[in-house]
Amino acid sequence: MKRFLIRAVLLIGIWLFLFYIVIIPHTHINRDLCYLVAKNTTLLLSFFDSGYHVSFVFRDKYFLNTVCYYNTCVVGVGRPCNGLELFALFTGFVIAFPGNWKHKLWFIPSGVLFIHVLNVLRVASLTLIQLNYPKYLQFNHKYTFTVIVYAVTFSLWMIWVNRFGAVNKSFHEA
Repeated sequence: MKRFLIRAVLLIGIWLFLFYIVIIPHTHINRDLCYLVAKNTTLLLSFFDSGYHVSFVFRDKYFLNTVCYYNTCVVGVGRPCNGLELFALFTGFVIAFPGNWKHKLWFIPSGVLFIHVLNVLRVASLTLIQLNYPKYLQFNHKYTFTVIVYAVTFSLWMIWVNRFGAVNKSFHEA
């Protein structure tokens, strides 16, 4: 357990350094992820709307990717909503927890993809809530979907721990 905690703290420190010193100022990953979430949400909603009334708009003034319905922008996807921090949290846990690297190399991308799909479903749901029940948007955005996304991420961690993690007696005794 001690080794896991040391690894976890070290990985969090590395992530924070990379995120604030390298990723945010020198890359477009946040912009690209916001674009991807909004674009995938638009495609998902368009699949269910045969009239193609769903569109995607990048609002350069606000650096915000928005999902629009009948040319009215409904939901914006900004940096906090793109899933990057959750991808890092999920990945860091799997890397820090003991286990075979052969499994980590497929489990991490699969988990990140699953979390991304869940995030797209979340944004699509928030779009529909905003269109049909706008007074419930804030509650669902802040609480309902936060609980769902973190519960699913925790469940993925438990799958890792119980199926692929190298949990042995010394881990529990440390």
